[in-house]
Amino acid sequence: MQDSPPTIGLLTEGTSFRSLKLTLGEEFPGYEIESLSAKDLQDRPLIESFRMVVCAGIPGLKSPYPEYFNQRAMGALFGAVREKGVVLVTECASSWPFGDRYSFKTPHRSKHNHRGLAVFKGKMRGPLKYSAPHPLHSHGSDHVVRVRFKNAAGKKIVTGVGYCNGPLLYLSKNDKGTNVIATYEDVPDHPVAVASKTFGKGLIVWMGVLPASAARHIPSIGSKGNPRLSNFVQYMTELTKQEPGRKKLMGVITNTIKTHLSSLRR
Repeated sequence: MQDSPPTIGLLTEGTSFRSLKLTLGEEFPGYEIESLSAKDLQDRPLIESFRMVVCAGIPGLKSPYPEYFNQRAMGALFGAVREKGVVLVTECASSWPFGDRYSFKTPHRSKHNHRGLAVFKGKMRGPLKYSAPHPLHSHGSDHVVRVRFKNAAGKKIVTGVGYCNGPLLYLSKNDKGTNVIATYEDVPDHPVAVASKTFGKGLIVWMGVLPASAARHIPSIGSKGNPRLSNFVQYMTELTKQEPGRKKLMGVITNTIKTHLSSLRR
């Protein structure tokens, strides 16, 4: 009897998951990807059946994650990660609550000192557009920003990656065990853009940026008559130019996950 393939649970309800799903398929060949609803996050036996659970970013500023990440859902997610070795991956909007505190700021409203889940010791701030605007190119709420990381050989690489409204992580001196994978290159103090941390038997991979967002996976916004088309084309041109570096960063993230799963023989 043939073993069933390993599976990835991808939260698709209310999220911008298309590019992420395609990239996961490329990075984890042989894995099946199953769509999850917000209610599924509360089902611990279901969560424990996956090698990895991925929470995608969202379109716009109004996040459903405060509702999705309720007490029951976080109990199921954290329990599966801590006790069964599941990998939890967050990006953009889903990454906000994982520090001690978070502060989400816009021109019209500001949310300060919200208590977080304290997986990472430090404060989440942003979005970048309203706190430290240094995009290479922007299109609406989508931007290309520069990050710095090291490849497997220890060589420092700077590349542009997609960004929407994700947090910037300012780690405190009391933080222990965080593996900083990438930092924001053009922001003062270079806050964390991508990180991972062992959590019990499992692993949490945290991404304030969108390294899985490949230009070839993003659909066009439509006809030549669309007034936003020219700006979109420029944004896509910049994102395409950064593809070699983006792919290398995604490779570092993938290797971090695969190394963890191999250690568990999952």
